[in-house]
Amino acid sequence: MVTTSSALIDDIKMGEYFTIAMSTKGYVYTWGMNDKGQLGINSEAPYSFEPVAVSSAKGNLSKAVQKIDCGLKHCVVLTKDYQLYSWGSNQLFQLGRRLQASGSSQSANQPQRNFSPAPGHVTAFDGAKPFKIVCGSYHNICVS
Repeated sequence: MVTTSSALIDDIKMGEYFTIAMSTKGYVYTWGMNDKGQLGINSEAPYSFEPVAVSSAKGNLSKAVQKIDCGLKHCVVLTKDYQLYSWGSNQLFQLGRRLQASGSSQSANQPQRNFSPAPGHVTAFDGAKPFKIVCGSYHNICVS
């Protein structure tokens, strides 16, 4: 749970039945529905009524964030060191990265999962210096 004394909110966005917020210190919080992993809390919990810190497979999203946005059921963040992370629904491949199916090795012939419950690094913009991210319902734009 996040209290008003622990986080001053700098930006806030709303998806379909969920919300993502960024604090002035670059921490990311989400709450609402989580049916496609859109909260990024690395949990199968169907929802959260209170703000929770976004997690990665290695714990909380460990990098300070400078920009947030979300679509209907997915989120994209830009860290202060210009890396992109995404999570949530990948129904139309809007996460910008290949998701490994549970219990299988990653290859072009293997089925993909259709959502990611934890942030994952989007490598397509490594080496670039993105400065703007915008999400649509099922797509994203990154300007570098």
